[in-house]
Amino acid sequence: MKALRPLLLCLLLMSPPLVLANPMATGMAAYLSGDYQRAIREWRPLAEAGNPIAQYHMGVIYRDGRGVDIDLSEAIRWWTLAANNGHAKAQYELGMAYRRGLGVKRDQKKSAEWLEKSAVLTSVRAQDEVGNLYYQGRGVAKSLEKAKLWWTRAAQSGHVGSRRKLAQLEKGETITFEEQPDKSFINGGDWLYRQNPDAFTLQLISDFSNDRIRRFIERTGLQGNMAMFAALRGDQPLLSLVYGVYPDLASARKALGQLSEPQRAGAPLIRRIRDVEGTLEAAVEQNSPEHVKKTVTDILKRLGLEKTANDSGIRRAASIPATEKQQP
Repeated sequence: MKALRPLLLCLLLMSPPLVLANPMATGMAAYLSGDYQRAIREWRPLAEAGNPIAQYHMGVIYRDGRGVDIDLSEAIRWWTLAANNGHAKAQYELGMAYRRGLGVKRDQKKSAEWLEKSAVLTSVRAQDEVGNLYYQGRGVAKSLEKAKLWWTRAAQSGHVGSRRKLAQLEKGETITFEEQPDKSFINGGDWLYRQNPDAFTLQLISDFSNDRIRRFIERTGLQGNMAMFAALRGDQPLLSLVYGVYPDLASARKALGQLSEPQRAGAPLIRRIRDVEGTLEAAVEQNSPEHVKKTVTDILKRLGLEKTANDSGIRRAASIPATEKQQP
């Protein structure tokens, strides 16, 4: 192992410091901390190289105007690339864009096609929407059986709306629909900074997976003001979802008590906004080039190695015993 140590260190030093972090994870941590320019710098090269996850996130960047001007046509371009690469959420966003005419000409048939592709790839939101389409006959031939099939699949994954519609069918009730704006928009760290730092929020769930948190929102029917933020654990962002802003501890406790059982599944906590902001700032610091440089320096010291002053090579630290220096 000692003989391999110089080789391992050479590989480390020949690589740019930032490759130690996953660019996708680095971009997500930056995005959720409100540093959208850095998120774009991390994601754009991946997206241009054909990474469908990065392509999807670039679409979100342009849809929401995060660090750029809102450009729905550019959002559609990125989502189309990601959707053609089999990304379920991009397919869902395209389907909803064609339904509402956002960045594209309204087209119910294309909407249905993209939503059904997303549903096949197990997007729970898409499964519920496809059930709606077949029930209404919008963009597809009307079919109660297919509507029930897709609602059942979504319900089996915990989708509250699909469960409700199936229950209405069992009672022989007619299901009515009203197109609503998306009330489950997830804010980033910039939204948290606009709140009163002495107010309180509910931290509902934490997970390393962005998808699992979004599925939690879908399954529990969560709507209203919410945001995700990241705290680094190693080189990966641990994502947390916070919900609501409450002026005092009493109102936060009341809101906590009003959560449904599924919404309480992640053992929610009451947190002061100021404390959440502190977590965000720590994550940004941990993910900065200066921190990475310090981490590399610490690794060198622990290994008993250090860079030369001009970074052209490596030399053994004086603390390594002479007997070890003589080994090949």
